[in-house]
Amino acid sequence: PGAGKSTLSALLTENFPVQHISVGDLLRRIIKNDTTHPQTGTLASMLNKQELIDAKVLVPILRNELEESESREQGNRVMLVDGFPRNLAQRREFEEAVAEPILVLFFNCPKEIAKQRYLTR
Repeated sequence: PGAGKSTLSALLTENFPVQHISVGDLLRRIIKNDTTHPQTGTLASMLNKQELIDAKVLVPILRNELEESESREQGNRVMLVDGFPRNLAQRREFEEAVAEPILVLFFNCPKEIAKQRYLTR
């Protein structure tokens, strides 16, 4: 949090034909609105504890969102996934289950700046 991912993603979607999917927003939306989702309780617990979501749980959720988003946007397959992957296991699982990304953006934000941004939200 605090690196500017969402801000930069918004700028990219305004200026280029890409769709933005925030993994954090997606998970919070599932927890809030989809009480029938089989992983709701697990997701809520892990997010509250600020734990990393296991790739075996997260990737199917993300794959489903990507497919739904592609359908809504009439086949636009350029998608910016914000906040994912967080580790190599998530990356490998995503590449095996969905696809290899064509580009990966890494925002290197010093911890003190991220902390300052996060605390002023």
